[in-house]
Amino acid sequence: MRNIIPNTGSAAATFRTLALCVLGLVLEAAPRCAETADVAARHAQAIVLARAGDYANAITVLDELRRAAPADRSLLTDAIVVRAWAERDREVVDLAPAKGDEAVTADLARVIAKSARNLRLFDAAAGWYGRAVEIEPAALDGHLGLAMTQADAGDFPAADATLAALPASALDVAAVRAARAYVRERAGAPLAALTEYEAVLERDANDRAALRGKALALRALLLPSQALAIEAAHPGTLT
Repeated sequence: MRNIIPNTGSAAATFRTLALCVLGLVLEAAPRCAETADVAARHAQAIVLARAGDYANAITVLDELRRAAPADRSLLTDAIVVRAWAERDREVVDLAPAKGDEAVTADLARVIAKSARNLRLFDAAAGWYGRAVEIEPAALDGHLGLAMTQADAGDFPAADATLAALPASALDVAAVRAARAYVRERAGAPLAALTEYEAVLERDANDRAALRGKALALRALLLPSQALAIEAAHPGTLT
């Protein structure tokens, strides 16, 4: 029977060959590892810049990195989010990936939806809020954003249906009441809006959005003195 165990000389030669192969792989991979580490470091630097409010430089760094590493979807996500922080809504919408892209999380979908809504692209905004709801159905933000966008578009039955579909346990939540007030305000029902805003203010008397909404509802109800009293007590509520 043939001996399948190599002799000592053959074993040594095989070991040297393997060692050289491993060394070659390490030397080949070293530049890639260094490049990856550099991308990560510059990515972190961009986030620090953005959090410090230096959006322009943060965006410049992120865009350079995206060109160098187009497969890194986290760079695209952060490039979009920082643009949203900088209120560069048109760029946010233009950079948005397909709704089914692996980079799309519920948070990112809401960011894109908000920028689209700011641009009055209500169909696009509703689509992105709907995507956020699909990804994270238990989160209220997507539902509320969708309802307010539908109200912005004048589709009040759809907005009411979106809010009515929320679980009963959520219907008395302050954020839901505020959204319902917004829908009523947009629908031209200031008295109903006022009722909702007052319910929010019973829980937090300093809620700026509710204070402004209440003042606007009072003005719509031809009660300007009461509206101005809110501004006097809370300067900056009205413009």
